[in-house]
Parts: sequence; C-alpha cells; structure tokens
Amino acid sequence: MGNHQPILSICIPIYNRLNYLEKMLARFTEDKDLFEEQIHLFISDNCSEDDLQACCEKYSGEGLKIEYVRNEENIGADKNFEQCFARGKGKYTWLLGSDDIPVRGYLRKLLGMLSAKDYGLFHLSLKKMKEENLKEFVDCNNMLEDININLTFMSSNIVASDKIRVVDLAQYRNTNLIQICAYLTACTESELNAVSYLGNPFEPGSDIANNGGFNFYRVFVENFYKILNDFVGVGKLNTEALERVKRKEFKNYLCRFFVRYNLLHLPNNYDFTDSSKILKENYGFRWYIVWDILTYPIGVFHRKVRKELFMR
Repeated sequence: MGNHQPILSICIPIYNRLNYLEKMLARFTEDKDLFEEQIHLFISDNCSEDDLQACCEKYSGEGLKIEYVRNEENIGADKNFEQCFARGKGKYTWLLGSDDIPVRGYLRKLLGMLSAKDYGLFHLSLKKMKEENLKEFVDCNNMLEDININLTFMSSNIVASDKIRVVDLAQYRNTNLIQICAYLTACTESELNAVSYLGNPFEPGSDIANNGGFNFYRVFVENFYKILNDFVGVGKLNTEALERVKRKEFKNYLCRFFVRYNLLHLPNNYDFTDSSKILKENYGFRWYIVWDILTYPIGVFHRKVRKELFMR
C-alpha cells in the first residue's frame, strides 16, 4: 500500500471461529483487488485454539493482503477491540464481527459511499429504504436517536479513524461496550454523520448461539446509559436526546426481553440478576413502561397476522 492511505480498515477481533474466518476471507478474496490500496485488512487473533494463522496464510497465498497478529495470551474482548482501533490504517475503521460476513458486492458499494464525503460515524442500517439509500445528519443528537440501540451492534458502525486516535477507551473496559465510546466520540466531534439504507449488509447465519453469557440489563441498560450520560455530562449530547433514546429502546427492544424472559421465563443464554433494580435505577416510573408491556401481546398478534397474510 506504500504511503497511500486506504479508505477503510476492516479490523476483525477474533477468538476461535475458524469456520467463520474461512468464509469471511473467501468472500474478501472475491474482491481482492480492493485490498491492494483501498482496504486494509487487520486480523487480531486473541490467542485462539483454532489455527487461524494457517487460514490467513492460505488466503494470503491466493493474493489477499492480510495483516495478521496473534496475541501471546487472551487479553479479553475489550482490549482486543482497543488493539483493532489502534492498528487501523485507513481513513475509516470498521470493527467487523467474525460471523458478520458482508454480502457479495457490498464492499464496493460501501467504498463508494465512504469516499464521497468526510463522515464521523457511518452507520450501516439493516433496513432498505425505497426513498433513499443514504441519510446524512449534521446534528449528532438526531443521529443517535435514529440508530438508537443499534449503536451497540459493532459491525454496523464505521468511524473516522482520526477522531478516535486519542480516545481513552480503557475507562470502559469490562462494560462489553467499549466500542461505544469510539462511536460516540466520532459522531459528536464531526460536522457530518450518516446512515446507509442498502438493506442487511451481512449474510444470514450469524453465530446467534454464542450470544449471551453476560448480564443483559447491566450491559444494555446500566452500562449503555452510563456511557451516554458521560457524553451528556460534558455537553456533547443533550438530555432530550438521551430520554428519547431510552423511550425508543424500551419500546423496540427492552420490552420484548422483559416480557419473554422476566415474565414468561423463556429459555435464554443471558443473566438477568438484579434486572428489576437496574431498570428502576435507570427508568424510575415512566408511563410508557406499563403501556408497552400491556400492549406488547397485541403487537405480537398483529405481526403474526400480517406475516401469515403476506405469505399466502
């Protein structure tokens, strides 16, 4: 790549998951010309038991440019994320989950959008819009309201590398959301941010079975709102935007989990210790909590009816 700065660094923090890395690199090899100058590919192997190095060497031999690093010990997910942010060489940095394999042809479309202007945070929506493929934001509060809880989906967020070089991510280790600080910093310190609506950018079949293993409400309520409140506290976000985020998150996300797992106790992989306490501390009593819980079954019924009618 010489002295030419790539447009995008794709940084993959990974532990094991050899089968997904194989699929990912096979997909990248289809567009290996992009990895000559436009894309920098960095793989941070967190001391895997799988032989990821051999996999990388295989695809390097097929002409795919890869920068591969294996940690001498497992440094934990958060530190591995930090390492990825620090090692990105592109104008933009994309932390990509190893099981989130871009659909065929997506990288070329993405590079075209990223090259058009200077964005701080570039969010990849899973939705496809008929009216527009790209929505730009000059107000970071509006951007945050729009993407809401999807800010926590690592693979859907790309950041301007120069905005996060001096960010102290270490203060959010052990939150399971260390990347949020980088995303919010890039968003709040940039004049322009954007959301793309090209449809789901990833192949079906992500590793859902590996989701969980942590305290759900501690991560997505306590930790998430702690980070947002820190940005409100220094004046980078406003309290009105935070309240609207909390409202939308409960309606579109938390309510479903509360009904299914707190009330109905359906099987899951999450820890719900202190869930009521965490919700009370972060929400208190808000009218919409009762309303959303009571009307949730109606919404489920309507969605099932619409699906059945659509499939006929």
